[in-house]
Amino acid sequence: MLVSIDGAGASHDVIDYLTSLNSASEHGRRGRRVEYTIGWPVDERTLGGIEQLRHSDWGAAVHTDGEVDPAAQVADLTGILRHGPHGDRLASWPADMRIIARRTPRPATKPAKLGEHLDWEYGAFATNTPSGQLQFLDARHRTQAHVEDRMKQFKACGARNLPSIDYNRNATWLQLATLDLEFHR
Repeated sequence: MLVSIDGAGASHDVIDYLTSLNSASEHGRRGRRVEYTIGWPVDERTLGGIEQLRHSDWGAAVHTDGEVDPAAQVADLTGILRHGPHGDRLASWPADMRIIARRTPRPATKPAKLGEHLDWEYGAFATNTPSGQLQFLDARHRTQAHVEDRMKQFKACGARNLPSIDYNRNATWLQLATLDLEFHR
């Protein structure tokens, strides 16, 4: 099973819980394997790892259809964050967790905020998927973007302000609004 969560859901508790659901190591083929791909904050720790990457550490990213994305690059930060000059910066996190970073050129119309890189915008995610090309893992993580877009549409259709104080009426209204979004897709 794969659990995909955006950055707002990233927390130590969530990752620890998902890790605790794995029973494949105890029960072999009869066990359960729960993988996750969760947005990771591009904070001081993550930026410190990104700054240690060489230009050659970045590889081309791909779109979800497998075509190369000429504007984006990906890199695995796990080794740097686990064994870098500042020690294990992920020591309290599960041992099988990986951190993957993505960078895209900063648009000329979007000025960098204080502390941000002038030329690049960065994103990152955590995963416990043990193998697979970084490009595939990155593309798989970004497939959740369509869900976020649908939620924005849903809220724009009125989901922010429910029409009634009655639970059953609101539940019915939400189901109809969801069907309408599905119909117009």
